[in-house]
Amino acid sequence: MTAEKTQVTSPHFTVLFVDDEPSILRSIKRIIHKTNINMLTATSGQEALELFATHDITMIVSDMKMPNMSGSELLEKVAQLYPETYRVILTGFADLDSIMQAVNHGGIHRYIQKPWDNQDLLLTIKDGLQFTKLKRENHTLQQKLFKQNRALKDLAQSLDKKVEFKTRQIQLALKKIKHEQSASEKVLFNCISVHPELDGLFAQSVSKLATELAKVMKLPTTDIQHIQQAALLCQIGLLGKEVHLFNTAFNDLNYEQQKAYVRQVDVAMMMLSPLPHLQPVIDIIQSQFEYFNGQGYPDMCVGKDIPVGARILFVARDFWRYRIGKISSKKFDAIEAKAELNRHRGTKYDPDILDVLAKLDVLHETLPDDGSKVLAEVKVGMELSKDIYNEKYVLMLPEGHIFTEATIAKLKQYERNHKEQLRIFVTA
Repeated sequence: MTAEKTQVTSPHFTVLFVDDEPSILRSIKRIIHKTNINMLTATSGQEALELFATHDITMIVSDMKMPNMSGSELLEKVAQLYPETYRVILTGFADLDSIMQAVNHGGIHRYIQKPWDNQDLLLTIKDGLQFTKLKRENHTLQQKLFKQNRALKDLAQSLDKKVEFKTRQIQLALKKIKHEQSASEKVLFNCISVHPELDGLFAQSVSKLATELAKVMKLPTTDIQHIQQAALLCQIGLLGKEVHLFNTAFNDLNYEQQKAYVRQVDVAMMMLSPLPHLQPVIDIIQSQFEYFNGQGYPDMCVGKDIPVGARILFVARDFWRYRIGKISSKKFDAIEAKAELNRHRGTKYDPDILDVLAKLDVLHETLPDDGSKVLAEVKVGMELSKDIYNEKYVLMLPEGHIFTEATIAKLKQYERNHKEQLRIFVTA
């Protein structure tokens, strides 16, 4: 049992590598020693567990095939005793049964194939530590929020004659938080819209179709809202990818590039995880590349085990990707796009959702709603009934905004500067 330490910037993150072959551990040490990572090594499962008893270990990377205690058995014990540890299996053979056993019983987060690519190994470690860091930060924020909520509850219970007034104040505060959360989602959507290689109109089209599918399937209102939000943000992981991955048709990418494209969901998860109120949306976005036959990414879920929102998003997103030439360089019309989706019926896409799509009329774009106003007709005190977007589909003002002299003046200035007329919908 040895403990090898490299120069570190933080003593709180330690990675344990377990392999019965010392030469493998030496190879890993040569890769790791140039990084700011605390490194521990063990040559057996028992030694690894002894290290856990004396060290605060953030991540474990274990070989699969070891005498006495296999990697999957070790990770199963680690999952039971130290569930917060990020778990990675290292396998030198394509044994799907062993990997699935490690997934089901050891709860592994990732696996790496021998011989490994050094950069892939380092990236996996980096992702695992980042995941753990974000998880700890989220836990801290949730604890803080819990304490704040408890303080508010205690305050409310201590009130007497001012109970009604204070309750109203709390309700307004909660409404403000909800509006702030909604604003954060709109800011994220704007990040997509202003990117020169991404398209806010595509996101809106996907969101509209996904919402229609969910409504026909009679899903609960909350689920429909989550699906709508996930569709608007389904491209957000591409902000962390190279431009050529998403301005080239998917079928024209090579195998490694296609893998990198699909792994946008890992970037999305890291970007969105600090927003715990978006967790249902994150779950949908993370599973949007799960194939119905279980051959998808990242968890290889099968059939109905895939969240229904992700199955709906997969169909709606790829319908529009076929339409605009993002899967094949050819742009398909609506009938052709439906036919292409049905070619992968039961493999990629849920047959039930394809049947629902077949019943929808998606042959034509929906025309803008009637009843919009020009800015000259808007008065102070009017309330927006729909979000205002500019021609580039960047959000200008959110639904529910109450017009003031200041906001009207800013919109007039925008129209003058950009020579653009905004469409404005207000409540009657």
